Amino acid sequence: MNIRKKCSILFLLIVVAFFGTNNIVSSTSTSSEASLPDIKGKLIFHTYSDYDSWDSELKMIDFETKTITNISEELPVDHAMNAHFSPDGKLITFMADDNTDDIRDWDVFTYNLETKELKNITKYSFGESREEDPKFSPDGTKIVIKSSKWVVTRMVTDLYEIDLEGNIIKRLTNDDIEESMPYYSVDGNYVYYASSIDNSESDIYRININTLEKSVISAISEVEEYYPIVIGPDKLVFTRWVSSTDNNDQLYMKTGNEEPVSLITNRITENNSDFCPIDDRYFCFSGTGRNGVGAYDIFIGDLKTGRVYSLDKFIPGANTIHEDLGATYSF
Repeated sequence: MNIRKKCSILFLLIVVAFFGTNNIVSSTSTSSEASLPDIKGKLIFHTYSDYDSWDSELKMIDFETKTITNISEELPVDHAMNAHFSPDGKLITFMADDNTDDIRDWDVFTYNLETKELKNITKYSFGESREEDPKFSPDGTKIVIKSSKWVVTRMVTDLYEIDLEGNIIKRLTNDDIEESMPYYSVDGNYVYYASSIDNSESDIYRININTLEKSVISAISEVEEYYPIVIGPDKLVFTRWVSSTDNNDQLYMKTGNEEPVSLITNRITENNSDFCPIDDRYFCFSGTGRNGVGAYDIFIGDLKTGRVYSLDKFIPGANTIHEDLGATYSF
């Protein structure tokens, strides 16, 4: 064996020992379509040039037909975002401006992907307020939302459970603290959400829908934590900063009372957020870097190997030059 070959092998062994095989795998880019995960179903995400530009659109990706549909072209609303599939995949709920006046505000809508029926379900039941962050219940009969309104000189924000017509079933919170980004537990008895109890950094909490008892799920001092997504009984993934001095978003998984664990796909030098489960192994997320085409792109992550695939590998042109965020998936 010549000296150059010996040096090459020695260098590889040092790299593996220092960085670990998981990090090497997770940084590997895949260009061969034949080696892509076999993912079916549909994915919807929103894309905008800037949040304050009010130009958000909903895009739907069909993994089987390899097609891209701009759902917003079918809808008489502005700035649609944060969609969520119903359990049967026939409906989506999302937040948007109803485009009926000059006031830019948020309402929650449902949209039947088959019949094309659009409903503004919060315009009349909530009055002069703004409704955001809708998520379907596991049985598809209810939606949990964030509702905000001005009271004198301050914005009051609370969580509500409503039916599919927008009728209020239950007010879940009633305080001076902002609660947002709600998500049902698997059994539908709890809602996880992000909140700033002391109006400082955001942390993850859970509320019992029946008793309204609140509990802390994850609260790290001086570190922002948000976007909880439930993936199993007493198991969720959420977004949080690397540290109090490094504000890059990372994805963390928490099971029961165990400490949150950083996902194998994270890169601490880049932002990784907006987790969306596909199955027990694969998920999609929004991320920066990784040779993406926009500020944030949609990627598919592999929890087993740490591999990350750009959505463009599945459907060319799926990612845009803008901010691609808030994905939801249905089989």
